[in-house]
Amino acid sequence: MNSINLTPSAVKYFRDKLQLQPGAIGIRLVIKDSGCAEYSYALDFATCSNPDDVTFVTEDVKIIIDKKRLPIVVGTEINCVSDNLGEHIKFNNPNATNDCGCGESFSTRK
Repeated sequence: MNSINLTPSAVKYFRDKLQLQPGAIGIRLVIKDSGCAEYSYALDFATCSNPDDVTFVTEDVKIIIDKKRLPIVVGTEINCVSDNLGEHIKFNNPNATNDCGCGESFSTRK
């Protein structure tokens, strides 16, 4: 698997958010060097695509990521779950070998 996939609930969630952001062309997935494990996820609205970006499309929702960071998350499924705290995004990353106790960061096999 060489892509990033969205579940139907994530497609709906991002589609709804994108409709409220004029000029946004998709969702940017950023992998930061941070946290107590190694990396953390960040999501933002993308207003453009850079030459070093890779874009994955599920239905009409684009996920954009810097190709240098793609090996860290290749094969990841992004889901939107609802609970008593509201809606939030969950990442099912097959490359993650460890999550930190607070759930904010992850590490991968080297």
